[in-house]
Amino acid sequence: MDERLKRLVSKLSSHALSRGASSAKLIRTEDVTVGHWVRLKCMYGCDDYGKYFTCPPYTPTPEQTRKILDEYRHAMLFEFRDI
Repeated sequence: MDERLKRLVSKLSSHALSRGASSAKLIRTEDVTVGHWVRLKCMYGCDDYGKYFTCPPYTPTPEQTRKILDEYRHAMLFEFRDI
């Protein structure tokens, strides 16, 4: 990892942790699993399905998500608990 990326990851991690994240790390986008079952879980397991633009059916499909991820090598993963 080059120095510029290391500094950016450090800055983003510190910022997230100071705002309540319990962890933050850099991951390879090729390691991200895009599950087709997620949309079904939302459709049949959530009373709020279709009510928010941040949830299906308004979000990218699994195929679109994979294509987007494939345009990048790395991503930041932040974990927040108790929100």
